[in-house]
This record gives sequence, C-alpha cells and structure tokens, in this order.
Amino acid sequence: MKRRVQANLQEKEDPLLFERALIDVDNEIFRLLPNQEVERELSRLEKVVRKMGSEQDLLSLVNAGCQKQKLLWLLGQFDRRHLLRSLQSEGRKIDFPIQGYGPGSVMALFGISPRGLQKLWTQIEKTAVQIEKINKQRLISYLLTYSASELKNYRELPDALLAYSQLLQRGAQSFGNRSHPFLNAVKARLTRYVVNSANGDLFEKKRARHNKKKAENMWDDPSANCFHDKEVSALIAAMTGNDYDGSTHKTWRGKHYKRLRSIDSDLTHPFEQSLLKKL
Repeated sequence: MKRRVQANLQEKEDPLLFERALIDVDNEIFRLLPNQEVERELSRLEKVVRKMGSEQDLLSLVNAGCQKQKLLWLLGQFDRRHLLRSLQSEGRKIDFPIQGYGPGSVMALFGISPRGLQKLWTQIEKTAVQIEKINKQRLISYLLTYSASELKNYRELPDALLAYSQLLQRGAQSFGNRSHPFLNAVKARLTRYVVNSANGDLFEKKRARHNKKKAENMWDDPSANCFHDKEVSALIAAMTGNDYDGSTHKTWRGKHYKRLRSIDSDLTHPFEQSLLKKL
C-alpha cells in the first residue's frame, strides 16, 4: 500500500509546491486588500525604490514593456512585513504569517527540528499501515465501502496519512541547509514577468523558429541579453537591502533556469491575470 501511494505521489510530484503556495497566499492578500490600500502599498514601494537610488532601473523596465504597478507589487513580495499586519475581510482579521521572504529552516516552517520531523513522518507511515490493516478486516471493510454514513470517509485515511508524510519530507528537502526557496520563488516570479513583458515577441519567434526545448533553454543562455539582469538585480537589492548585482543575478538565473521555466508569473497564471486587472 505504501509503495502504491508513493508511486502515485511521484507521478504528481511538484518540486515547487511550497513556492506555488506562497504565490497563492500573496494572491489572496491582493484579493483581500481594498483598492486604496493597494494604491498606498504601491506608493510606499515606489518611495523605497527611489530612496535606494533604483528609480532609473524601474523606469528602464517600464520603457521595455513592463507595467510599473505590476512591477512594484512583485517587488513588494520580497518583504510584505510593511503591508497591513492584519487584513480586514468581512469584519474579521486575517493574519499574514510569512515575514520577509519566508522561513529559512525546517524549524521555522514546521515548528519542529529536522530530527523530530523525521520521527514524526516515520510514525505517521507506521500508523497508516496499521489503519490499512484494520480497514481490510472483513466487517470493517464492508462498512467502509457500503455505508452511507461518514464511516466511508475513513476508507482513504491511510492514503491521506502517507500523502501528508510525503509532504513533510518534501518540506524538509526544500527548507533544509538554511535554504530559502521562497526567496527563489519571488526572484523567479519577478524575472519571468520582466522577460515575458519585455521580450514576449522574441520568445514566440524563437519557439516558432526552433523547437520548444531550445526556447526554454534561453533561461540559462549566457549569451542572451534580453533578461535585464542589471535592472532586475538593482531592484532586488533595493528591496532586500543586500548587495546584489547583475552578474550575481545572471549566475542565479543560470542555476535556477528550471524554476524559471516552471514558476508562474502573473502573465501565465489565470488567477493572477484576473487579480492584476485591479492595478
């Protein structure tokens, strides 16, 4: 049973699961914010860019085809702490639990040490196997299969437990060794938006002229000059307060080209398309 579930999970495995979840959270924040609060946040972000001396880089990307409001919102994802700490929605407060660009360790994400997390998913897997054995007992199996009550809901419990165990293991792999997958997601989201906005025609021509695989390999093409690494890196440095130049971003882009191919930008994610219409 465990092998069957693991095989199904591998077929559906999404290495960017947590990163996509972060984008979904950011979309939800955007949806909940009143228009005036969005405008206030964008104004604040523009002041930060100006204060850090990166206003010309922002204008260069706008002149290249990016929309300033969308750029600013994506830049704000590097640090949402200055946004409202609690959002008003239908009279209730909604807290935003992620500070900065996300947790940098397994402990920060799950509230448990890596060793403790490993013990937990091992115990969950053992429990799932035990429950599966119980569910196979003749009478229990009959009740779980044919009952019209809530009993039938427990038939898939072992699979759900094993799936959750796999989720914990994926999180441990993603956030181990002080990695920052959320930071990589934010960088990829911004970079992909800039490239899609400023070079959409170029990408379509390359897809038509060559094949899809070659077009996707553009992400790590060291000779390509259409990524605006200088401007993107300057804006990232302005938002994070850390040294980050075009050469560093170019190296990052080459290392994370698979993430750039896979992560959703606001132009490729249907839900984000509808959200960003309010900008």
